Amino acid sequence: MCRGSIACSDETGDAARRFADDVAFLQDHTEIVILERGAAAVAIAPAYQGRVMTSTVDRDAGISFGWINRPVIATGVLPEAERKGKLEEHIHIFGGEERFWLGPEG
Repeated sequence: MCRGSIACSDETGDAARRFADDVAFLQDHTEIVILERGAAAVAIAPAYQGRVMTSTVDRDAGISFGWINRPVIATGVLPEAERKGKLEEHIHIFGGEERFWLGPEG
């Protein structure tokens, strides 16, 4: 059970991911800028419009507070011809931490 925890599980239902693991995955696919203050850190993806992808209170061993859509990031931005009839025709949902959506995009 996971009461009161911010990052109980990821999209696969596994235990919470570590910040370092998420950053390593992201760096395999895009440039990531890390901002730090003390042990706290924020991972930013300039290629995703400067999106805050995740953060932590313990850079070395802490959990990752962001939601990382690993399958979409691993696939990357689809060519226009492959987007037709798919969600990616309208949006690529890479994940992140700073977004708060209330309704449809567009």
